[in-house]
Amino acid sequence: KFQMLKALDPDGLFVPEPEALGGFGFEVGEGMANLDTLKFYEVMLGLQKAGVLARFRGEDAPRRTVVEIGSGFGGFAYQFKTLCPRAAYVCVDLPPTMLFSATYLMTLFPEARTLLYGEDGFEEKVRNLRDYDFVFVPHYYFPLMPSPKIDLGINMVSFQEMTDAQVRGYA
Repeated sequence: KFQMLKALDPDGLFVPEPEALGGFGFEVGEGMANLDTLKFYEVMLGLQKAGVLARFRGEDAPRRTVVEIGSGFGGFAYQFKTLCPRAAYVCVDLPPTMLFSATYLMTLFPEARTLLYGEDGFEEKVRNLRDYDFVFVPHYYFPLMPSPKIDLGINMVSFQEMTDAQVRGYA
């Protein structure tokens, strides 16, 4: 699968699995990859082919906001921020999962400006999403957030676990 995806990638979008925190996978010649790494790579290629990713890439790209609903452990957020470091990335998920994604991403991006739900002044700070590299929001707070401009909304594998009403609520 890696070779197939690589053949579709003239832009060098592959982000190998990081070794920090016990990264694992198979050596593919350009670093490690596992099923999640390949799934995220495939999504990146899709975003690139759709013309979406270019708006987020480059040092002079304007700061744009990405919201991932069902961000899990933060694997896709890691890949996206590696390729698009200027993006403000909002991770939305169940509270226990946020413990994993916050630990993972704050370890991999130690200099990142982060905002975690529940910290002092959160209600005021969350009004300025673009001031942060990562914002961690539990699913139940998402509908209560101020309505910032969201440039890209992503969901890969959690909508199928939700009711129709929940999916419509996010939309």
